[in-house]
Amino acid sequence: MDIRELKSNAIERRNFLAPSLKFDDQKFEFIFVLDRSGSMKGDKIVLASRALVLFLRSLPSTCIFNVIGFGSRYEKLYATSVQYSQNSLEQATSYAESKYASFDFEKFG
Repeated sequence: MDIRELKSNAIERRNFLAPSLKFDDQKFEFIFVLDRSGSMKGDKIVLASRALVLFLRSLPSTCIFNVIGFGSRYEKLYATSVQYSQNSLEQATSYAESKYASFDFEKFG
């Protein structure tokens, strides 16, 4: 093996082990899970909803996201994750602020 082959092999191994450290061109997906069970009644669901809204407003504009609520059953806000936009932010914020403690839709607070 000559020096060129050794260098080529070393570069191939390095590229395999650390393919790309550039995050600018990466798309990130965020999945938020919100407990909407009966045990979340009162301040718990209010605080969880506020935290979710804060996180939603802090997302990078190039990401995709979804929100899953669960209680006695689960429900996805979107069938598949969606591109972050003003419209999707408003829909997710509305979902987070609905303040229902269970999927039996016992309204509280």
